[in-house]
Amino acid sequence: MAEDGHDLVLLPAVGAIAWALRGVVPAPAWPAVRAGAIVAGTLALVSWPYAAGYGAGRGNPSLLPRDYVLGPLLVGVAVVAVTTAAALRAVGARRRR
Repeated sequence: MAEDGHDLVLLPAVGAIAWALRGVVPAPAWPAVRAGAIVAGTLALVSWPYAAGYGAGRGNPSLLPRDYVLGPLLVGVAVVAVTTAAALRAVGARRRR
């Protein structure tokens, strides 16, 4: 039953984001942007419980020993940079034809 609630919220949100991106992204860049959005979204979903500190024990600091906000943030910046470079390259290649 809980899965249905997630599907009722998450799937329309993902669809709306994809629809909005598709309207502003040039066609040659769309595959790169779509792949980058999938990677960034997956990263956000996987890293959220760690960044929020779920499961951390007050008496045991070794349960979550790293900075779980900075790591995913840096990876997210790298994903955006690679996605932007790939999209610009695709648009540039299309214009050269």
